[in-house]
Amino acid sequence: MLTCAFAFVVALVVATLLTPAVTALARRSGLVDVPDQVRKMHARPVPRLGGIAVVSAFLVAVAVGALNLVLADGVPFLADTKLAVGFVLGALAIAGLGIYDDLRNTNAKQKLAVQCLVAVGMWSAGFGVDLGPELEPLSFAVTLLWIVGVVNAVNLIDGLDGLASGVGLAAALAMFGVALANGQWLPCLFMAALAGGLSGFLIFNFNPARIFLGDSGSLFLGFVLALTSLWIQKGSASPALTLVPLFALGLPLLDTTLAIVRRLGRRQNPFTPDREHLHHRLLALGLSHRRAVITLYAFALVCALAALAMLDPSLVRRSIAGGAALLAGVVLVRRVGVFGVMPAAGREVLARAGAAAQVIRRSANLTAAWQEVADILPTLGCEDALLAVRHDLRSKELSWRRDLSPTASQPPQPECIAVLRPSFRRRGAVGELRVVWAAAEEAPMRAAHQQALRLLHQAISDVANRDVHLDDDASAAAGSERILGIRDYGNSSLPG
Repeated sequence: MLTCAFAFVVALVVATLLTPAVTALARRSGLVDVPDQVRKMHARPVPRLGGIAVVSAFLVAVAVGALNLVLADGVPFLADTKLAVGFVLGALAIAGLGIYDDLRNTNAKQKLAVQCLVAVGMWSAGFGVDLGPELEPLSFAVTLLWIVGVVNAVNLIDGLDGLASGVGLAAALAMFGVALANGQWLPCLFMAALAGGLSGFLIFNFNPARIFLGDSGSLFLGFVLALTSLWIQKGSASPALTLVPLFALGLPLLDTTLAIVRRLGRRQNPFTPDREHLHHRLLALGLSHRRAVITLYAFALVCALAALAMLDPSLVRRSIAGGAALLAGVVLVRRVGVFGVMPAAGREVLARAGAAAQVIRRSANLTAAWQEVADILPTLGCEDALLAVRHDLRSKELSWRRDLSPTASQPPQPECIAVLRPSFRRRGAVGELRVVWAAAEEAPMRAAHQQALRLLHQAISDVANRDVHLDDDASAAAGSERILGIRDYGNSSLPG
């Protein structure tokens, strides 16, 4: 225990002394994170190599603590030499990846490839998820998914000053307590060193931050927490302790899960970056930078206490603690919404679209229905729209374009296109509905507009299924082939 306390103090001192030096070096070298008004929340350039200070403090403290353990009693240390060496080598590899990314800005595929290679190495070193004899063949895949998933989950929450550092500190203290109860001295040492390094770094990283973790710090932090959780699980005698990693890392896992569900629900690539993580949404609700961070700190603390409660022999107390953490997560998600915070203007748009959808369904024919749609499209901020309707071998196209102002010489260039795919029924079918926006919007408002479009699309689909006899001048089979390539909008994104 004294060795762990000493390691914490060493890491705290090293991080406190080294962070200002790293900050000055990053500023002189121009290695700063520049705000882009898209995903980054800071207003001025901030150095981004803070992970170097955290990694250095961790390694120095671990080296000093391990030496003390060997001199005091080398048996526990030597028994886990393979795990310890694999742990440190893997941490160095991930930290190296993060530093390289901070310097060179590698792409997501390259980072994922390196992370997977390191995860395979950790599996070979003895780290693995224990699924029991029946599910042992799945252990390799689950281990890789866990390591890579936690590394990237922690990286994703590093979006506000001090957020990832504070959440990582709470998780490290929880895992330290569990490892201490299990008598696992090396995981205790690693978590004490990490907690000390993060504590020293938070002095400079809390809002307003003077330096950021950068990928060098966030990837390293996620990796160390992921591997320590696997190490703790290997030594757990109680099935309840298998829940410790899930609770200790509750915030980053919840945020990542919501991001994947949100993007898949919008038919987007789940790896597409956006500005709708939990911390972004709390800011959208009107919380200040600090209040948003403290709110997430509180949730992370509840999760950490729930992780520690898994040590309690009482099933009732464990259930109460776990239920409290789950309830806190439900309250947080309900407050910010799964698909983002809906602005008041967005709710008004949806209400108007719902009323318009009822009118559309009562239209006498498809042309009249399209006129109703055209009346509401300006409210959605649209510039151009095209509906392709197909029935058997006949097709019809209905288009709309916002009236240009007298001073406009040409149509605005589209920045975004929403495409609603065909909806086939027993009779007739509505093909693609393409709507073009020429002005960028905040993601929650764009989501409201796209939801409104889906209401209109569904309503006009009902009319088309009723009005299956298209006009006589509709194109025949050859003409129907152009439905899928109506216009060429270049390389515009497809968020819908």
